[in-house]
Amino acid sequence: MSGGVVIIGGSGHLGSRIVQSWLSETDMPITIITRAESEASFTNDARISVHKGDYTSVAFLKEAMTGQSVLVCAMGLTATPESVELVYKTAAAVGVKWIIPQGWGNDWQNPRLAARVPPMSAAKASRSMITELGIPYTGFITNPWLDWNISSGLFSIDVASRKATLYTGAVTRFNTTTLSQVGLAVVRFVRQLLQPGPDFKIEDYRDREVYISSFLLTQKELLEAVQQATNTTAGDWKVETQDVQAYIRDGESLMSQGQFMKGLFQVLFGCLYSEGFGGDYESDKGVNNAVLGLPQEDLVLELRKAIKG
Repeated sequence: MSGGVVIIGGSGHLGSRIVQSWLSETDMPITIITRAESEASFTNDARISVHKGDYTSVAFLKEAMTGQSVLVCAMGLTATPESVELVYKTAAAVGVKWIIPQGWGNDWQNPRLAARVPPMSAAKASRSMITELGIPYTGFITNPWLDWNISSGLFSIDVASRKATLYTGAVTRFNTTTLSQVGLAVVRFVRQLLQPGPDFKIEDYRDREVYISSFLLTQKELLEAVQQATNTTAGDWKVETQDVQAYIRDGESLMSQGQFMKGLFQVLFGCLYSEGFGGDYESDKGVNNAVLGLPQEDLVLELRKAIKG
């Protein structure tokens, strides 16, 4: 496959890591689409072409995507289904040949998770739309990102105050991936699309998900690693316990009461810690780390970097 690569959302948490990996892993150019109001700055590299504009403008999107073969969609969490749909339709109109779609994170293909968390259906709907437009896609399942969610406290581990909540024994293993590992995986996959090696079979990845992971652990093991990363002991922390099903129900109540994002994260993480909701996709489906040549990371080191910021 010949042509270039365009990423929409290239200044975000994930998009910036993809761009960073692209520049370090390849000599090829990359086009970045960001919102007009974005104050993000990019390294002064001749391979980068930045287009700032209105995501709702077909003319703007066409100009930025024309001549590109691969679209990587890394728009933020607040991106509406309508805006994502417009991006895909514009990509089809200008002849984009492959899409890495929106919908990173938990395994939306898990039926129990999809039934419990209706917003997960958006990933399925967007992929169906891409197929209807006649463009192949490859999605990435990563589960919640380790570094971003440790920093934000969404693992229910508050590093600053040394407080944590463990849920119903916290013995269920789950996969989690660092942002840098996700960025590297995307770049190495896209590079294979554009410059396939002798063992790369493009049809193996058409209209399917790639599963990647940095670590497979329990919430308790994660807390212990955080304690190592911060040079603290269990005695330095205040740790509470809570029933995970009550945590999920509380999240569902928040969603219905207008605190949608807060409640959604609570439900997603509650399901992550629960058996049967796809948190441990590695044991069930395996991961594609080896195929993409992803490195084995050090948990404590990655946590130290995340906590340090």
